[in-house]
Amino acid sequence: MPVNKPDPKRDGLLRGEIWWRDHQAWLDERGYKLRPRLTPGWVPSWLGKDVWPPRCEDFQTHIHPRVQDAVRKDNNQQVMLKKVNTKRYPNEEEISSYFSSKELSDIPENHCVPILETMRVPDEDDVVILVMPLLRECKDPPFESVGEVVEFFRQVFEGMRFMHQHRIAHRDCHLPNVLMNADAMYPDGFHPAKQSMAPDWKGKAKHFSRTERLPKYYLIDFGLSVRFPPSDSTPRARVVRGGDHDYPPELEDMNAEYDPFPTDVFHLGHLIMHEFTEGNQSLEIKKTLGLEFMESLAADMTNPDPLKRPTMDEVVARYAEVRQGLPSWKLRQRVARSDEFFLAAMFRGTRHLGKTILYVVKRIPPLPKQ
Repeated sequence: MPVNKPDPKRDGLLRGEIWWRDHQAWLDERGYKLRPRLTPGWVPSWLGKDVWPPRCEDFQTHIHPRVQDAVRKDNNQQVMLKKVNTKRYPNEEEISSYFSSKELSDIPENHCVPILETMRVPDEDDVVILVMPLLRECKDPPFESVGEVVEFFRQVFEGMRFMHQHRIAHRDCHLPNVLMNADAMYPDGFHPAKQSMAPDWKGKAKHFSRTERLPKYYLIDFGLSVRFPPSDSTPRARVVRGGDHDYPPELEDMNAEYDPFPTDVFHLGHLIMHEFTEGNQSLEIKKTLGLEFMESLAADMTNPDPLKRPTMDEVVARYAEVRQGLPSWKLRQRVARSDEFFLAAMFRGTRHLGKTILYVVKRIPPLPKQ
């Protein structure tokens, strides 16, 4: 039988993983256990075996080298560790910790990712580790009903308004920076690096729908965020560009200053349009059907003139009116993509109808509730 022979390119650590391996012992002393892959002396489990390496647990890696998963040894909680260069991102630690303070952490409107612990790295004055709960991509698994998407928008709007009320602009709000705590959806957990798998790598991770077990959505990554004093009625900041590459007009001149709060509104409106109501052909994101009620608000949020965009207070108020006008049948409607084939749409529609009937019988409301 064919077996896997050593292959340096395939069998070695990624460049960004080496730092984590070199700090494995220190992290272990601090109470955080990394996966076997990042243990010094690790030998790939697929060597000498007739197995496809991507099927192995210790083959799995993270896309971003600055983050790594771990297990908190005192309670077996799965967490994510983020390495922050404080010289490059001087505000991230302070802003992240601010929203995790005792005064703010229990407020329901606070949707900023919780910071469980902050650790200074020995002999690296400009590096700090932020410990966060293990979260999931906000669209994984896919939304099933219009009501689930409606609740997603509500939480994200609420979270951004909360930041703005505390005079903090996010400045990098695009879809990868919106995650969800899906502990209720995945009571048995999921693998941190390949989240479709169970944590013990024995089969797929089983989950409930958002309608059955509502997740909480979180804004993450405050590396570009900026804070203003409450007395500053005309906030100005130097232009920076985040992960949303379709920039509003105020970000065209990199040497200019701008008010970042209307820009946050633009990026949220842009997220709605490109990820849901219109799609994005260049990124192969298909239009989501049934969300036409969001088009007017999203258009106003992406007005080229920052002064004509609604504030987050106005966005939340207008969206509340939109939500109240949606009937129950609309909220239970299946979320469909514009490129679905006829037979696939029939199959998915029939399956969704069966689940909807079950929800009605169980008296599970169309708008998910915590």
